[in-house]
Amino acid sequence: VQNGLAHFHSVHAYLGVAASVWQLLQVLVGLTMWATPALYGGDANARSVWKYHRASGYGLLLLYAATVLSATQTDFVIAALGLDRLYTPV
Repeated sequence: VQNGLAHFHSVHAYLGVAASVWQLLQVLVGLTMWATPALYGGDANARSVWKYHRASGYGLLLLYAATVLSATQTDFVIAALGLDRLYTPV
């Protein structure tokens, strides 16, 4: 715990980890399809996996968008931008 604040407790944190792991898997599959198509049973089979790889990339893009949007609701951003004052009665 740094500065007396809890860390890694927001939706943003969990989405970020999920997106990072998914990105790593996406890169590994893409790299192996390109560099070693024999792992997929040949060039034709590796090319047939590509449509799933591409669809996965679009899903990953949506996950990154959700991660960025969820950052607006973190304690740090709310405090740093003074958004907590918007919710207090006058």
